[in-house]
Amino acid sequence: MVDSYVETLRANQIRPNSVYLFGSYANGTPRDESDIDVAVVSEDLSGDQIEDQVLLMEHRWDVDLRIEPHAFRPEDFTPDNPWAAEIMRTGVRIV
Repeated sequence: MVDSYVETLRANQIRPNSVYLFGSYANGTPRDESDIDVAVVSEDLSGDQIEDQVLLMEHRWDVDLRIEPHAFRPEDFTPDNPWAAEIMRTGVRIV
């Protein structure tokens, strides 16, 4: 499912540098109401959190509405960023 989402992004000129599945789906504890947390790191994102979030959410319609994308520019997805570091440590790298 995440692979299909990545392909949809690529088809829409969003080329991920990396993609991580994290949260309950990554650690094997999803529930019926769980969303599918996906970190998308791409130079094609603007860096405007709201704009990027809306853009990434638009592309989940054809894949799965449970996908909850989280946008990062490469310069923000570093071990110095505590949230990014946690995703890198506990998530599953897809791309």
